[in-house]
Amino acid sequence: MSNAVKFAKYIPPKNESEKSLEQTRDLIKEININLNKKSESAI
Repeated sequence: MSNAVKFAKYIPPKNESEKSLEQTRDLIKEININLNKKSESAI
């Protein structure tokens, strides 16, 4: 349990945090594009 607490308190460096945020945004965009393609092909 103490390891989980240590991990929860971890604050990544700003550049690492920004990179992760950008990767997350890109992934969400890609998911939305793929969902739209599937919706269009179902019509």
